[in-house]
Formats: sequence, structure tokens, C-alpha cells
Amino acid sequence: MRNAWLVVMALTGCRGEPTDDGLQQGQVPKGAAAVVSSSSIALDAVRDIAAVQRLDPEQARNRAVADAVLAQEAREVYRGTGLVAQIESATLARALLEEIDAASKRAAISDKELSEATARRWYEFDRPASARTVHAVVLTKNKADSVQAKRLAQRIRAAVKDATTVDEFEQQAKTVTEPGLQVRVERLEACTPDGRLVALDLEKQKQLLGASSVVEYARAANELKAVGDISPVVETEFGYHVIMLLERLPAKRVDEAQRRRALADDIHTRRAAAEVERILQAGRRQRPVQIVRAVDALTRQVRVNGR
Repeated sequence: MRNAWLVVMALTGCRGEPTDDGLQQGQVPKGAAAVVSSSSIALDAVRDIAAVQRLDPEQARNRAVADAVLAQEAREVYRGTGLVAQIESATLARALLEEIDAASKRAAISDKELSEATARRWYEFDRPASARTVHAVVLTKNKADSVQAKRLAQRIRAAVKDATTVDEFEQQAKTVTEPGLQVRVERLEACTPDGRLVALDLEKQKQLLGASSVVEYARAANELKAVGDISPVVETEFGYHVIMLLERLPAKRVDEAQRRRALADDIHTRRAAAEVERILQAGRRQRPVQIVRAVDALTRQVRVNGR
């Protein structure tokens, strides 16, 4: 390979004056550290290599020269295969993504961004107090059941009024029945006054993502003050409920400075993702994408990890 001496010198860190087949002293464009054939190696690129790889300037320059020599050789070896264009495309895309990532971290976090990030991760940073409950509900399938169902719920309320434990509440509620009406007795996850469900740990909370309690139920549950308190009959879209408070979970509030530090990565990532999506949308409008009709069949033939 021509200029192989350059590669060896760059990789081993050797010094000295090469022959005319190696490094040549001469004129280079302004802002360049070296020129390999027609390709300039920018001083800024050498500085970046030195900083990232913790090399002295000469070693960093030699690494950049070696890369340039190998790249030119690769262009010759892979000429006409399409591989060079594929690699250039991937490399340029990666460079743009890295610049977008760096730019996303430069601007200060706005109050709006902080508020939105806090809302997304409210369980960790802005969690209201919540109530964990057990309830007996007389289910209503249609309006015709409403009056009868409410009366049954009132009988259940009378039956459980002296219950002091969850077991007593459940046992006594189940003794009250009426033909044609369905009564369900169950313990529920804690809920905030606006209906958000609250688990006792973050992993369980992830399983509850997107789930909620009906607001009428949640509001009534959080109006109960002491463990063992029992609500009056509460109407929701599902029927008529009698609720017992099992536990009150305290609120969790994290101050602004801590939230700014803790949520910075999340905010920066979303900034970058939004910018990438903007570029993709604009690029697809400016540069229509065409896909081979048989692409799905062709890609299914690709072997992955030997399979």
C-alpha cells in the first residue's frame, strides 16, 4: 500500500524525517494541519482527536493522517461497489446526530421544558398525596338498575359501618346481595385526587402507566382522612361505591434546582429527538424516498448472526 510508512508512524508514534514516500514538509491551506493528496486535515479535527484520545498534538496529527491515507486506499479498493457511498452516508449522518446532541445541551433549560419534564415524571418529582382503598361497588349496566343499585349500596354502607379492618369490611360487604345485581369487592391501588394511580415502588408504577381511576372515586377516596374511615355512597359511571381508606401515602415534592439537575438528560434527549424528527420530516418533503417494492421479501433473506 502506498504511504504505508505514514500508517506505521501514526500507529506506533515513531518520529523522524521520512523519505519522499512519507510525510513532506510544505505549504498547507490555512486552518489545516496536513494534506494527504487532495484531502485537508483540519487543525480543529486534530485538536479534537488530541482531547478525546489524550494524545499530544503530533500523535493526534499522525492519527488523522493515517485515517486519511487508509480512507483513500479504501476508496480505490471498494470503487464501484457502493460501499464507500454507504459508509460516507452513515458517517455523515452520525456526525450530524452528534452535532444535534451537542447543540441540545448548549441552551439553558426553560421553565416550560422543566414543567413538561416534571409532569412526565411526576411520580418521582411532583407526586400528590394519595389514598389506598378497598371498596364495594354495585355495578350498573343501565339506567334502569340505578335506583335499585343505589339502595343496595346504602344497605352495604349500613352493613360495613362498624368495620375496623379490611377483612371485616370485605366479609360484611359480601353478605349483602340482591338478585339481578352484581356486587364487586376489591382492594385498589392508591390514587391521587385527580385519578392518577400510585404504586409503592417505581417498577410497579411503570406497570400502571396510562391507567387511572375515575375522578369521582378518586376525589371521594382522598376526602377520607383517617385509616378505617368509610365513605358515604359514591356514584361513578360504573355504579355505586362504598369506600374504606386503608392507607394515606404522603406527597413527594422536589425543589426546582434538584429537578433541573435530575431532568437535564431527559430534556436534552427530547430536544435532540425533536430536532432529528424535524430534519427527517423536512428532508422527506424535499427529497422523496422511494423503496423497492420487494424490499420486505429481500430483507427477510438477510442472515443475522449466522441465522
